[in-house]
Amino acid sequence: MKYCSINIVHYHLIDDFGEKSARISNRGDLVRNLIETLEKFTDYPAEINVWDNGGNPDDTDYFVEKVRQGTINQLVRSKDNSHFAMAWNTLAKISTGDYFSFISNDVEVKEGWLSACVKILEDYPDKQWVATPFITYDKRKHTLEVTPEGYRVNMRSGSNCMVMRREDWPKLGEFPIHRIGGSLWYTKNFRAGWRFVAPPEDLACDRGWRNGVSFNIPIEVKKTLLNKEEIHFEEKQQ
Repeated sequence: MKYCSINIVHYHLIDDFGEKSARISNRGDLVRNLIETLEKFTDYPAEINVWDNGGNPDDTDYFVEKVRQGTINQLVRSKDNSHFAMAWNTLAKISTGDYFSFISNDVEVKEGWLSACVKILEDYPDKQWVATPFITYDKRKHTLEVTPEGYRVNMRSGSNCMVMRREDWPKLGEFPIHRIGGSLWYTKNFRAGWRFVAPPEDLACDRGWRNGVSFNIPIEVKKTLLNKEEIHFEEKQQ
């Protein structure tokens, strides 16, 4: 049986790096909504893996309870905010599904979202395509074509929610640790011939759209060791 590894990155504040005050300060409510909609509307075999990226203890307690209930399969709790790139790159290494889904904590999925994404990939197995359940308003103008099935072929999805074949992950490459790491990843892969394809109608939405981090400042990603020394991961473009 084929199945999908759904990899969620959760961060408590919209901006953990101190340069911008979040207009939606409680990402805990958003991630609970995401998991509830995943439980309700995911109609394709799947596991859920969560990277708790320096979130608050109440959110961690919620995730642990979801592990006990059997909803979350694997939970990683990082003491510091280690950036979505490090989170997803690490979760990809421990994912076992035939498909990988990378999804942020502010997304809300709708009925049939995952089966629709998998169908796109199955209908066009030879295409360099990554499926996405929706395209944000600001990226719809970048639609390149519409297939006979109504699939919308785009330069990017406009948000961090995508589904890909397991074997395509090494070709697409890891996300860079950078303040615009997602945009850099999309641009690199678009230039390499990859396209991001949505079903005829949006089957998800981004509840935190336009309320993200400041993209004009460098980010700081670090780990603190037992001896209190800090290891810094440099911001780099790929």
